[in-house]
Amino acid sequence: ELFGAERYHWNGGHSPSSLMRLWYMAWLGGVDVLQPEAAQLTFFAWQPEQKDNYVEKLIFVPKDRDQRAVLSPIGKRAQAFLAVTERHPDRGIPFTPFAVVLDQYAGFGGQELTLPRPWGLLEPMLGDREICLFWDVIFPGSLGLETIIPQDDRGEQNCVGQGTSPFGDTFDVLTTTAAPAVLRPYPVLILLGEQELSPALVQRLEDYLRQGGHLCLTYAHVENRGPELERLRRAGRVELFGLRRSDLEEPLDKTRWYTGACWGFSDERLEKERTRRALRPYEVSFQAEVARLATRLADEYLPIRVEGCVEFSLNRTVSGWVVGLINHQGVGKRAIEPAVLDASKKQTARITAPHGEWKEAMEWTRDRRLDVRAGTVQLEVPAGEVRIVEFQTTSL
Repeated sequence: ELFGAERYHWNGGHSPSSLMRLWYMAWLGGVDVLQPEAAQLTFFAWQPEQKDNYVEKLIFVPKDRDQRAVLSPIGKRAQAFLAVTERHPDRGIPFTPFAVVLDQYAGFGGQELTLPRPWGLLEPMLGDREICLFWDVIFPGSLGLETIIPQDDRGEQNCVGQGTSPFGDTFDVLTTTAAPAVLRPYPVLILLGEQELSPALVQRLEDYLRQGGHLCLTYAHVENRGPELERLRRAGRVELFGLRRSDLEEPLDKTRWYTGACWGFSDERLEKERTRRALRPYEVSFQAEVARLATRLADEYLPIRVEGCVEFSLNRTVSGWVVGLINHQGVGKRAIEPAVLDASKKQTARITAPHGEWKEAMEWTRDRRLDVRAGTVQLEVPAGEVRIVEFQTTSL
């Protein structure tokens, strides 16, 4: 294997595998420039004679013209990643048919320790909690709503991009200021959280529906808004989901929603924290509604089915599709310790085109052709690794 056990004499920061997965996710998501933090310190291996000379570590003054800086494991990952992007400049356009629309003043940051406080400091409302619960279904465990990990023992768990979504990276997020030309390309809009539903927004949604869009609203959005709801329903396809007022507990205990840090907690205190954060019946009900909704939307609007415990993305090209597969399992990393690889966490992915046929399939990271059988491609994604499959299509 190119990267071996990835052992090196300094072990601060994230694992090379984690960084590499984030680079690929960003690239497949449409990012044109990646600027790794402290690249000069992480991409090159420090030589033994350099360890006490910080300036020399930074600038790597060669002793002669033929001496080259030695790549660290992270540098080797970056070199291989860059080679893939140069061999395959046409990664396509990310296929994200679902747009979650938040009110322009929602102030949702998505960061632990502030959830679900708008702007990190205001008192939350039920809609703020619903945003958290929604994303916890789409990207399970990504917000740490119920996951209790001592802050000094969390390692790379719950880092950005570590969640594996059964629906893939197919959701964009917009605000209610989005122009009609921005809303129009999305087959589905999902309004989430507290919404003002101003006359101007209702008009834009009505226009969107008349052009064939599919609008999903929560019950809270339309309570006491009979005329607006009827107007939207006459314009097109409107679907309601979520919680009705009768589903809620009285009084609503908002203190349970806060996700505080767990530094230095004893086992007993950690158990109390788990009990405090456990989802209540109304929250379980809301997440079940979201799961049913997302499953229906995926069945209807995603032209490709991906099975297996891997993160996936879909990119449309002129001649077909590019499917990114990322296995977040099997790599452990704690602060100032080497990354630990569990090779048994490899995953098998199956990619199927329900409404079309594959003409041929090529895997980019290993430059190999894949067998296509009965419209399906199956391949193994090693622990902590990435595989990218390009499909040439005939009728998709």
